[in-house]
Amino acid sequence: MSAPVGLAASSAIQVATNAIKACGVLVRLEPAAFAELLRKTERPLVVMSVGGWFTQAYRYVTPYRGLTFHCKSPTPVGLPANVELIDAARISIPDL
Repeated sequence: MSAPVGLAASSAIQVATNAIKACGVLVRLEPAAFAELLRKTERPLVVMSVGGWFTQAYRYVTPYRGLTFHCKSPTPVGLPANVELIDAARISIPDL
């Protein structure tokens, strides 16, 4: 009986490992810290999506110095005027 459970756990670990390899390092920030990070960049690129099953959520992703930063907010984040914004249908971030 324990063998299938062990295989399932092993498969879950493998899926998580593959997600990390595909995405690189993901750093979650609070919305205010995310907006502050954008102010440090001359012309930041931000991908944004709006969605959610039960409650609406705004998701933002941006690269910065080799890392990928993201945040989730129930309200729109105040973005600097110099942001290049890409409106995506959906953003998928592994829940690790």
